[in-house]
Amino acid sequence: MIDARTLLLAEQAHRADGSHATADLLREAASTITSLRTALRLARAQIAAERDALIQTHGIGGVIPDSDELGLAGVADLNAVLAQADEALK
Repeated sequence: MIDARTLLLAEQAHRADGSHATADLLREAASTITSLRTALRLARAQIAAERDALIQTHGIGGVIPDSDELGLAGVADLNAVLAQADEALK
């Protein structure tokens, strides 16, 4: 996966070669990636807080009983979303 830092290095190389249009596109792409990563980090924090609140609400001593199928399903869904966010943020 290409990260923003790699794009910025490529941008510098293209600018040094006089390819300013390509360099501008690379800088814009790097900026977009940085903005999206920041948004994903913020969303991840909110989802983690929702998961914790769900466990607090449905759980007993921080554990959701096996009989609470909806609570367990909700935590499982949020865990899956958090795993995807974590994978994207690597």
